[in-house]
Amino acid sequence: MEYSYMKNESQYGLLLLQRYLYEHTDDQHPASVADILAFWQECGIQAGRKSVYSAIEVLQSNGMDIVCVKSTQNRYFVGERLFELPELKLLVDAVESSRFITAKKSERLIEKLGKLTSESHARQLDRHIYMDGTAKPENECIYYSVDEIHNAIQKKRQITFQYYEYTPQKEKILKHNGYRYQFSPYALIWSRDCYYAVGWSEKHGKLAQFRVDRMVAVESFDRAAVCMPDFDPAEYVRKIFGMYPDDLCTVELLCDNEVMRSVIDRFGEDVSTVTADDGHFKAIVEVAPSPPFFAWVFTFCGKIQILGPAEVLDEMRGLTLRGMAAKLDLSPVYMSNIENDRRAAPSQEYLERMAMLLQLDKPEREWLLDLAAKSKQNRVSADLPDYIMDREIVRAALRTAREADATDPEWQDFIDRINRRMRSSGEDSDTKA
Repeated sequence: MEYSYMKNESQYGLLLLQRYLYEHTDDQHPASVADILAFWQECGIQAGRKSVYSAIEVLQSNGMDIVCVKSTQNRYFVGERLFELPELKLLVDAVESSRFITAKKSERLIEKLGKLTSESHARQLDRHIYMDGTAKPENECIYYSVDEIHNAIQKKRQITFQYYEYTPQKEKILKHNGYRYQFSPYALIWSRDCYYAVGWSEKHGKLAQFRVDRMVAVESFDRAAVCMPDFDPAEYVRKIFGMYPDDLCTVELLCDNEVMRSVIDRFGEDVSTVTADDGHFKAIVEVAPSPPFFAWVFTFCGKIQILGPAEVLDEMRGLTLRGMAAKLDLSPVYMSNIENDRRAAPSQEYLERMAMLLQLDKPEREWLLDLAAKSKQNRVSADLPDYIMDREIVRAALRTAREADATDPEWQDFIDRINRRMRSSGEDSDTKA
């Protein structure tokens, strides 16, 4: 009996030492033999130095990387772990910044990640990533829906689910009165900060995709998935912008040299390109000519232009005219006349609405107003007349500058001095929306 008791106590002490070293030590915080003995004593274990040395040897022989710092009093710490501290920091940043994971779930995951390192290192995982405007979701069901879909993909089984949409009052309602979709998932794709499940839809009779955060009551279905052996997730993502499965077509783009990286990021290194001139190259891509594709082109502010085919250009032009006209309450014909210099620019009210819709920053808004003024026989830009006419000193300054034929550097010096004053007083708060 005595032997059995001693053996169990020894095993208990070994387990406690393993946990102690893992949780409390690292390269900056080694533990001495005295520290270990004190810890054992707190746990009700009486032992000597030889017991510590023996226990450490047992742990080392079983694969635990315990580093000994030799000195007058040897110190020990856990060396190699499953995750290094920089790796854990990356994982924490990914969890914190994910719009897919709820705030509550993020906190729990980060707490668990902290258990994979020492307490000292865990405190360094208290990081805060600031997201660019979109809040984390509140629905934790998304987390489990993804897991259910993953399991179905691995087992090659079908799932069923309901799908919701929003009313004009932002209320969630189930589509088709709660219809349960029958679906064979092939892949989960992360695009534009959202998960999409891609697979065969029984309802649609074709390949389809659904936003996972809009899927409700995802359940496994005891039926084999519909096989589609030629499905390639990577190719699907490359071709289908924003998950719109429109008909694909070959499009020719004219691109500034500086956007080559962006083109490769979107289409891959094997994208077909040829030099157009010293400052440009042409790219031949296969895409779905959908609104997300056109939106991607627009983000480059003319540095990427669509050369053809003509039907894609017509579709893009029609889309922009219809969309802008509808939002501004103007006719597409009127917008077309403005675009082709057959009509002067609209009023300041419409210009301001246009700037807001296009999310123009301060310099871009001023550029728009200047262009509009030039279209109206060089009238003063719409944002300036009131300021000029309300302040006599401004009119005097402009006349003096005209008489002296003030140079661009002189005007720039004046602008710089005003900007410095604004920055020092905290007035310069303009940011791009």
